[in-house]
Amino acid sequence: MSMTKRAQPARLRTLAPLLAGLMLVLAAPAQAYIIQGAASCREWASDDYDRGWALGYVSGYNAAKSSELSKGMKTDEIVRRVAELCRAEPDLDFDDALQKFLDSLQAKSPEPPRPAARSGGAAADFRNLSITDLKLDIASMGGQRVAVRAKLMLMGGMAMLTDPRQPFDTNPVFADTESLPRDDRQYILTRCSTGCEVTVRGVVSEVMLQPGVRVLSLVR
Repeated sequence: MSMTKRAQPARLRTLAPLLAGLMLVLAAPAQAYIIQGAASCREWASDDYDRGWALGYVSGYNAAKSSELSKGMKTDEIVRRVAELCRAEPDLDFDDALQKFLDSLQAKSPEPPRPAARSGGAAADFRNLSITDLKLDIASMGGQRVAVRAKLMLMGGMAMLTDPRQPFDTNPVFADTESLPRDDRQYILTRCSTGCEVTVRGVVSEVMLQPGVRVLSLVR
């Protein structure tokens, strides 16, 4: 014998909002949310059970997504808007109507600000040096932020800074380019096998077991 939601014991009705939220949190990794037991839109009545289920669903979604989609909205407004959706589309499952309501809030929420492109800091934060001065003083410059105009070469996966005035510099400074954005690393990989003249900004640190430069940004 089946039991409709109107005939469910009072205790189950009290627990409904918590169950709705818990079930939604457990479903968070999936793209679609399937929750069994709620009414259809055609049965929407705005009574305590339906209100509790709706609020539990919204709360569970916000908890699972670490969002605040319904922030500032009063309970009556949430219930009213869900009821309007149900009246407009009575064939929807109640859960689908709730998700549609949340999707409408998501569509209207402002996009979070995008992080600024990683540049490693303003140019003024770096000490301008020639490649010759860097070679002479690098052993005592650990942790300093420097900007150096040099020929950047990539050989066997190792990046090296050499003197652009010398056709073959046998005393390179090793560089770590892993902190660069992907497009800069791609540029080095495709353009700098035989050397490309650039300005590197970075921090003097250990590279290949010796003093080198951890490159933070690249000026082509």
